[in-house]
Amino acid sequence: MLRPALILLALLASTPAWAEMVEAPRPSELPPPPDRSLLASVQVGALLQDGPAMKQVYGRENPLQVEVRATFLFEERFGFGFSGGLQFRRGTGVAPSGATPSEALFWQIPIAVEGHLRMALWKDQIAVPYARFGVTAVVWHEVDHATSPATLPWGVKFGPHAAGGAQFRLPFPELDFEGRLSGPPLIDAVYVHVEGSVRSSSNLGAPGLDLSAAGVSLGLTLLM
Repeated sequence: MLRPALILLALLASTPAWAEMVEAPRPSELPPPPDRSLLASVQVGALLQDGPAMKQVYGRENPLQVEVRATFLFEERFGFGFSGGLQFRRGTGVAPSGATPSEALFWQIPIAVEGHLRMALWKDQIAVPYARFGVTAVVWHEVDHATSPATLPWGVKFGPHAAGGAQFRLPFPELDFEGRLSGPPLIDAVYVHVEGSVRSSSNLGAPGLDLSAAGVSLGLTLLM
């Protein structure tokens, strides 16, 4: 009888087990992912140019234009960016009556500064409508084989542009491209985008030359 009582008193006198229990540390919460702040795009478009000189010499041949674009985003919805493109057209030059027309080559390099709006409402949104607008400077260079190399024309045309379309998220597995030694992946999402665009390039630059264009484009966009 005495021994069980002594054991009970010893247990009561000792520090309760629950008092010695230390709360297990909670797993540290992961920091929220940083805002994705860069869009990088490449696209190929078919552009029509119906200015009188372009239509007469080049018609609608060689309508394709390649363009690359970088856009810096704020909260993935607003941003500003820069773009550059390249288009090469081949046509038949204008010749005096009775003479054989020469081959004419025309290079265009549109360089743009623009604003960008995206309707990104949640992180894994499948389709993201967007619009962009700004100012384009089209650097052009024409080579007419009947013209002396010393008089080959070139110039710059300025004007506004606008475009709109949608980016469609590709169902890739979790991207795991390390952009740094540690931290989030460099590429967060890949989209295919489709857009329509229009530019006015008839106001400033060489008089009488209208490099305005309208068309559709298909491209690939990376969100980083």
